[in-house]
Amino acid sequence: MLQPTDILRLRQFHATHFPGQVTPEIDDDSGHVRDVTDSQDLPVPDVGDGLGSYEDGVKRTLTEEQVRMFRHSEIQRLLKERRIAKEKEEKQRKRQTTELKRTKAQQHVDDQPRNSDNHVDTLIYDEQPDAETKNGREAKTFQWPKLGGL
Repeated sequence: MLQPTDILRLRQFHATHFPGQVTPEIDDDSGHVRDVTDSQDLPVPDVGDGLGSYEDGVKRTLTEEQVRMFRHSEIQRLLKERRIAKEKEEKQRKRQTTELKRTKAQQHVDDQPRNSDNHVDTLIYDEQPDAETKNGREAKTFQWPKLGGL
């Protein structure tokens, strides 16, 4: 059971924190709230902001300009996500192509120099062109190879 001072304090609290709403009636003997009116019977206060309401009766909170702005920003966000996904896909495709080239380059013939064999750039031999002599072919002599650039 509520004291009359408690009921008064509850009414003051309700009036302070819920202005414009009907204060519920409280039974003095039980402390239960009596349903005075149905919430649908209460008049809806007209705010007069010029926005009106939707067909289903819901109060509008945004202007048409704000709705267009939100739609535009949402479209821009979606386009950005698509662009980022496309760029990521391009990078993945390039990475796969580079990896494929790398694996093909590693599958070489043993005679071919590897890229890691850079201690010998090129072997250049001092071969003399074949020369014909009166007795037949001239015998060649072995000459040591020159390392490229030396």
